[in-house]
Amino acid sequence: MTGQTTGPTLIQSVQRALRLLEMVAEFDGRAQAKELARAAGFTLPTTYHLLRTMTHEGYLQRLDDGGYVLGHRLDVVLRHGTPSVRPDDVLRGLTSVTGIDTGEAPLMTRLSQGPLLAGGEVGDPLVAQA
Repeated sequence: MTGQTTGPTLIQSVQRALRLLEMVAEFDGRAQAKELARAAGFTLPTTYHLLRTMTHEGYLQRLDDGGYVLGHRLDVVLRHGTPSVRPDDVLRGLTSVTGIDTGEAPLMTRLSQGPLLAGGEVGDPLVAQA
């Protein structure tokens, strides 16, 4: 035994594939293989192999012009996945603390590609919210 601590076993091709998915999303949901390879620092053949596999599995879709967009399988992941922290819960907690500090019932708002919409009062700052 050498005394070295080993970390978790990570599969590099899985890491790379997930990075490419993130990058397609970051490129406004549409990207070419060459720009993905260049931005990720992967070789072009590696990038094509990963893109072809993810396209076959439905995580990406290849367009007629050779570009890639996010595929239908991601809808399944999003629909059935549960985020570890929901933004509304975090905001509700922060506004409750703010309300306790100020004695006022804070408002929650949400920006949705347009005018700012008031979401309503969080409630009495001294009453726990469910």
